[in-house]
Amino acid sequence: ANRLRALGRSRSPLALSALMEGLRDASPAVRQGAAEGLGESGLSEGLEPLVSALEDEESDIRPVAAEALGRLRKPESVSPLIQALYDDDLRLRNSAAMALGEIGGREARDALYYALTAGFDRRTFPTLVDAASRTGDLRLVEPAMEHLHDLASPVLRMQVLNAVGRVLGERNHFYRLRLADELGRASLVEKMMARIIRLAKAVKLGDEKQRAKLQALAQDVSQAAATDDYRSLVRACKELATTTLALEGAREVSQAAARALLLYLSHHDDLPEGEALIFLTICLTSLLRHMVAQSRSSQVEG
Repeated sequence: ANRLRALGRSRSPLALSALMEGLRDASPAVRQGAAEGLGESGLSEGLEPLVSALEDEESDIRPVAAEALGRLRKPESVSPLIQALYDDDLRLRNSAAMALGEIGGREARDALYYALTAGFDRRTFPTLVDAASRTGDLRLVEPAMEHLHDLASPVLRMQVLNAVGRVLGERNHFYRLRLADELGRASLVEKMMARIIRLAKAVKLGDEKQRAKLQALAQDVSQAAATDDYRSLVRACKELATTTLALEGAREVSQAAARALLLYLSHHDDLPEGEALIFLTICLTSLLRHMVAQSRSSQVEG
């Protein structure tokens, strides 16, 4: 099995026959290694056998085949992976979702969004949000935030919030901050708050009064975070988000960040304060960063 995985990583066409043979091996570990190797190989010839394994209801490597198709990233596998989203096998559903997120494209994006909004299932919801975020679909923000509070597990909440941050253009910064030690986290948040103030000063959208309000609210947010004044932090964040939604010319990403922030704070009495400060910082950074980019774009066009 390890040899087959290594053969796949070599991405050599000469590995194909050994990988195909491995899919028919008596050992489940070898079959799994062969499927993983085909996914790593990047070879188009791996598509058909992996789809066959995915669709074979007697196969014991269907979830692995789905994951391998995600790594192979061939658009032809999108349709069978969409079918797998509704299989009885929970692991297969989650593997198919992540594969679709890796492949991306309009068909995969729409399928993930439909699955995400068709009905809440806590066993698949975090994975669907995670996968959808990899396609850049901003539509995930509202269902993700509306159902976040149905999840009690801190790990699953972290997965959802990081995915929202990712689709807002903040990569995996939520993970980075949440998993840092207390001193490191405090230092990073302090730096990000200073950046939020700088970004607010650089926004050129709206009239002078609106810009002055954004700058003042950014200062209020930073001051509340520095003094651990949670009530003032919530108030300033809500007002800044509301101001953004009313601001003509704000980018779709900025508006999505504002909606994420407001939906998150609709349950502010029950939020873990450490989680809240990090997520609010991520949202505000995205919101203002994209407004600054829009300002610069408007100036260039002018």
